[in-house]
Amino acid sequence: ATVNTSEIYLGGLTFFDKPDKVRKMYREPLSIEENVQIAQDGSKGDIWRYGDSVEIVFYDKSIASITVSSNNGWTTPSGLAVGMKLDDAIKRYGKPDSPRSFNDKGVDVYYYTGTHIPDASIWIVCDKTSHKILKLCVRNYGIPNIGEYNLDGMIKWLLK
Repeated sequence: ATVNTSEIYLGGLTFFDKPDKVRKMYREPLSIEENVQIAQDGSKGDIWRYGDSVEIVFYDKSIASITVSSNNGWTTPSGLAVGMKLDDAIKRYGKPDSPRSFNDKGVDVYYYTGTHIPDASIWIVCDKTSHKILKLCVRNYGIPNIGEYNLDGMIKWLLK
């Protein structure tokens, strides 16, 4: 399923935003890992963490992905947040693309792609039983980052 690219934001940030914008909005991160491998092809970037629930990956000094793992106020523009139900995403964006089930982890992973930038996407990790959203991620496939350039690589990154 597709969503308007204007929805592919978390906490008012999206891919291609620069570190200065992040600092202006959220101050200094609690931790920064610099020049770390962020892709299997050897690409390197920086990972900023705000507590243990927000992770921002930068590639070439621009945001490549944002992952949120608690209900901490970081939402999509239409208000989707961790802790809500999958039905809340469906009401906002329609039925997501085919889920991947991970029975050993007790989760399902869903995603939506952007309308104007097909490489942009929203990823949702849900509890398999309650359908409660455990993680939200926005990212851009067009930037070599966080895992292989395929669905399995992204899922591996989300479930770490």
